Amino acid sequence: MIRERLRDDRGMTAIELVIYVVITALLLGVIGGILIAGMRSTITTGDRDLATGTVQAISTSLSSDIRNASAVALTQTGTSTIVRAKVATGRTDWECRAYAVVDLQTWNDSTVTNGADGRFELRVLTYDDAATITAPVPTTAWGVLSRDVQRVEVAATPSPAPTPSHLPYFALTGGALSWNLAALASANASFNDGETVALTGAAVARAHDEGTTKCW
Repeated sequence: MIRERLRDDRGMTAIELVIYVVITALLLGVIGGILIAGMRSTITTGDRDLATGTVQAISTSLSSDIRNASAVALTQTGTSTIVRAKVATGRTDWECRAYAVVDLQTWNDSTVTNGADGRFELRVLTYDDAATITAPVPTTAWGVLSRDVQRVEVAATPSPAPTPSHLPYFALTGGALSWNLAALASANASFNDGETVALTGAAVARAHDEGTTKCW
């Protein structure tokens, strides 16, 4: 009876304290894991929604520019793919628009450095038309629509060994331009699982221009 009273006065024994600490640590670990998983899911979903919105905006911009263009040009220089269009902005007003898939910079979280990293950016530039003009070459001064675009893979050849092939970023037939790209769904490197959002579409140049100004 005296020992039990002394034990009650002193509180928990050392063994009970250890058990309490272990159970608390396990509970905190489970709760922490649930919170981290929830945060990861929220960030990934947010990035995917942002990428989807960006892709839709790019597709809308491309469709509008090409439909309102009087001329479209597609050039491939090394690893760069460039689309240029002379776009009507009114009854008699025109401006030049260029889209380029290039690898000019490296993104590492929030740090951006010049130089290729094997991941291609989709860039855009608006410039004035002129009677004589040298088409501008893509630089880091061009606006960035997506910092990681990829080719769309088509069905692999079944034999003799699977060989994946990819659609070109852009294809031009007459005045009809089509595009097939995939934008990375998550820009956050910590949560990037390689998932992409497709960017596909086509439009036909319909504007008529009797002027002499050029965009390339």
